[in-house]
Amino acid sequence: MALASVALSVVALPLRAEAQSTVDGASANLDAAAAFRAGVQALQDNRFADAARIFESLRRTQSTAATLFNLAMAYRGLGRVRDAVECLDQYLALPVDGGGVPLENVRQERARLRASLVAFALTVEQPTAGVHVAIDGRAQTEGQRAFELDPIAHVVEVSAAGYAPVRVELDGAPGQQISRTISLRPLGPRLVVEADAPRSRVRVDGVDRGSAPLELELEPGRHAIIVEAPGYEPSQRELSLGPSGVVRLSLSLSRRSLDGRSTARPSNARGWVVPVVVTASALAVAAVATGITVWAVTMEPPILGAYSLGVLREPVR
Repeated sequence: MALASVALSVVALPLRAEAQSTVDGASANLDAAAAFRAGVQALQDNRFADAARIFESLRRTQSTAATLFNLAMAYRGLGRVRDAVECLDQYLALPVDGGGVPLENVRQERARLRASLVAFALTVEQPTAGVHVAIDGRAQTEGQRAFELDPIAHVVEVSAAGYAPVRVELDGAPGQQISRTISLRPLGPRLVVEADAPRSRVRVDGVDRGSAPLELELEPGRHAIIVEAPGYEPSQRELSLGPSGVVRLSLSLSRRSLDGRSTARPSNARGWVVPVVVTASALAVAAVATGITVWAVTMEPPILGAYSLGVLREPVR
């Protein structure tokens, strides 16, 4: 019979309260007991987010077997399978008084939850070093390329200095194995154009690229830059860009007089090269994703929104 279909009664375990030396200690113990009961009620009402919040708070002060077990059930209801497995691992490592949920049932549930995790394998072909991986905004261990993920949608971000970062979206089903092979694109030189005239437009090699201030990624080599604005004389510069780096060009345009002659203004044009500083927030995202392989694993998916092992009613060791 599948574990999910086994009806288990709610277990009540005796509370072992140590004698409190002060009134404050006794009050804190009563507050913890009240919070525990509120967490149990939230679990029974399928309010898993509320239950998780309560038992997470209790776990920080008293990591009892019942707190760990009930927190695992709350995580399970939220689809946080990895966190549920981690709590059940800790629960099974603690001594538990008789009368609780049978340990064999807990072991079976832990194994079933682990089988529902998504196995994600990442291969980065370029570059081969200095690669940083973040999953759902959380940085992963340097060099790690194999991950166990909850069976929900995830965002994987891969970055390295001197390369455009890659963003990969995953939506694995329970028990799937997913692989991705990607290459990061090397960043070329970048040009930053600034102008002091209002409504300035920037043309690069004869092509209008937009309004100043403007930042562009260009091919290495020579480029003709023209900045134009209504009522001003156009300003033109030629630049030679190397294989990388940031070139900043700041131009001061001369206003055109009523008789068509320009009014000379002191030139403030300057251009210089500074080292490249690569950040995921400052660069456009580009991705090359190949070699997508998915193997389906036949198994019983976790039942979200319900728990099958019951609830431990009192926090004990």
